[in-house]
Amino acid sequence: MIYFLRHGQTDDNVNHIISGAESDVSLNEIGVSQAKQMAQEIKDLKLDMIFCSPMIRAKQTLNEIVKFHKNVPVFFDERLVERFHGVLEGQPATVANHWDMNHQVHYDGLESIEQMFSRIKSFLNEILDKYADKNILIVAHNGVGVLFKCFFLGFPKSGDLKEWFVDNLEILTFEN
Repeated sequence: MIYFLRHGQTDDNVNHIISGAESDVSLNEIGVSQAKQMAQEIKDLKLDMIFCSPMIRAKQTLNEIVKFHKNVPVFFDERLVERFHGVLEGQPATVANHWDMNHQVHYDGLESIEQMFSRIKSFLNEILDKYADKNILIVAHNGVGVLFKCFFLGFPKSGDLKEWFVDNLEILTFEN
């Protein structure tokens, strides 16, 4: 089983600010509290390993989880970082519709959906190949979770990936 968990809340999440791979922001007070609560909720989950984005907000979430899973090996993987947003980084989320497959516009430094999907697909194919019989928790970001859904379920018919955004501390479950 593959469990995907998005990190806890950040101030950028609350303020609807685009923060991707270039913004290594921390959890806010609510985000830390959410992470502690989620750690409590999944403390009895049988995990064989945990993979985590190396970004601070994911690591802070992970730190609460591992308090209950002390003997579970943890691996950090660069492929799990959030999308590179380039010039959109730090801008209000309303400035661009850069998650719609039908209306992709080029922005300097913006990682395309195809590029991001390629790295997520590489990660998932690798763990599915190596650890098909394992229970794996992955702690990462909204964009990563969206593309996990695309990998396992296919892209939404509308082409608008915002339909599949993942809430802070939302957990998704996929059969491996």
